[in-house]
Amino acid sequence: MISHTPARIILAHHDESARRVLRSVLEGPLGHEVVKDTGHGHELLSVAEARDFDLFITSLRLEDGDAIRYLIKACQEDPKPSIVVTSRDSLEDVEHALEDHVMSYLVEPVTEDDLRPSIHLVLKRFAEFQDLREEVKDLQDALRGRKVIERAKGLLMKEKGLEEAEAYKRLRELASSKRKKLVDVAEAILIAAEL
Repeated sequence: MISHTPARIILAHHDESARRVLRSVLEGPLGHEVVKDTGHGHELLSVAEARDFDLFITSLRLEDGDAIRYLIKACQEDPKPSIVVTSRDSLEDVEHALEDHVMSYLVEPVTEDDLRPSIHLVLKRFAEFQDLREEVKDLQDALRGRKVIERAKGLLMKEKGLEEAEAYKRLRELASSKRKKLVDVAEAILIAAEL
């Protein structure tokens, strides 16, 4: 059995009876909290903006349009994982959905045994994805900083006639004396040179 922390879920399905069944399974035996259940994409959007939650579970179609379109819009500012519940005749549409913000899908009728591992896996993979995303951002920032330092070092070499090691040493000394990051000092030197 998979242990879990209860998730806060936005449930959106075009069929009210399917929504009712899903909600009872999610809140009953699985112990999650459905913060909103709806059949409309515009409600999904307004709740996603206003509430703290962990996961979307939605059908492909909602009463007012394509659920994937609403998921993409809802996840622009604050990405969240999603699971699509679909009928067998919609599997081609699911392939398209998996290219967007959908991390998993389940074929109806959905049972407790389907939902439990799927929710666990999606939340775990999403957390890993977010960690990787943050790591990529940190690496991009480090690379950008390295490029700025190299440009400032090159400018010092050209303007002051310094060797590379001496230019780097001066940058470090200046950063130390000003109690600033090396990249901040390098940016200041480049800005001053442009004036």
